Amino acid sequence: MSPRGLTKGRKPLFAARTNDERDAGPGSRHAAWLAALRIYFVVIIAGNLLWEAFHMPLYTVWREEEMSTIVVYGLHCTAGDILIALATLIGPLLVLGHPAWPERGFRGVAASAIALGVGYTAFSEWWNVEVQQSWAYTEAMPTIGATGIGLSPILQWLVVPGIAFWLVRRLRRTGDRSAVPTAGTRSADGYRQERSAESG
Repeated sequence: MSPRGLTKGRKPLFAARTNDERDAGPGSRHAAWLAALRIYFVVIIAGNLLWEAFHMPLYTVWREEEMSTIVVYGLHCTAGDILIALATLIGPLLVLGHPAWPERGFRGVAASAIALGVGYTAFSEWWNVEVQQSWAYTEAMPTIGATGIGLSPILQWLVVPGIAFWLVRRLRRTGDRSAVPTAGTRSADGYRQERSAESG
């Protein structure tokens, strides 16, 4: 029997993989991670920059410093926010992350990252306002009970990462649905490969 006959009805050993096979491989999982991280940090950077700008009047620096100094403070705080977001995401990813994240293990990572961000921010605000007195609030800043912790920075680490994770989840689901072929259809390449195998 010829080598051609041995492969009749079977897929050649080195045939090109179909789109579905490529999507199921490690490369696709790495692409999903990369896309998720890009979405997350775009929202984190833009969201925190806007939040820092809008809640700056709740700090005394708004009344005590010139605008150039306030802008520097805002950029400095945004850079710190990015580092906090990076640190609070890496930990949950290392401990709770799944190779197929964000498709699997998403909620645990998201909830842990948000909780860590809120926890660190609460401690930082208390330490810098009540203990070190590195900065202070104006009377317009709502505070949380007897702790003296400002409400705005706490909401910041609930809202901004929350939106970021929501967009990651939503866009990944939209991409998954668009990548799934409809029932009863197949690509022209797949059809040609099947016909070639049958005729061989």
